Amino acid sequence: MQRYFISFILLLIMGCDPNRVYEENKDISDAIWRLDDIHSFNFNIEDSNLTYGLHFNIRSTLSYPFQNIYVQYNLKDSTNNILKSELKEFSIFDLKTGEPLGDGLGDLFDNRFPIIDAQKFDYPGRYSVDFQQFMRLDSLPMIVSVGLRVDKNIE
Repeated sequence: MQRYFISFILLLIMGCDPNRVYEENKDISDAIWRLDDIHSFNFNIEDSNLTYGLHFNIRSTLSYPFQNIYVQYNLKDSTNNILKSELKEFSIFDLKTGEPLGDGLGDLFDNRFPIIDAQKFDYPGRYSVDFQQFMRLDSLPMIVSVGLRVDKNIE
């Protein structure tokens, strides 16, 4: 019951963020992110005069076998042209203490990592971001979900 209450409170808090343009998280089957599993997220940009921050969301367990994760992202426009593509490394656990980073409840921890700080879109419309894991394992265990968040940058 407490878990549902906390989820409800988080949903209320997230719903009150006026700068959030888009956020979606996708559960990963069996908590195993396979190398060939590409997770795609489609979002709309209405105001091309603003800049936007894009973030990678990840939920992992305490049993995740590494301190970090390598993720390839591709930002695409509505015609599937790649606007930006980069391999990023993110720390999920503190490198010195081994303590999990992010927000946790039980053995689940959520992290949000910036992938692009100030993206300017040339025109309003549909865009997408694809995420693919690039670790040394074909099947990366203990990744529960991945997601994308897009925020307006307010100056």
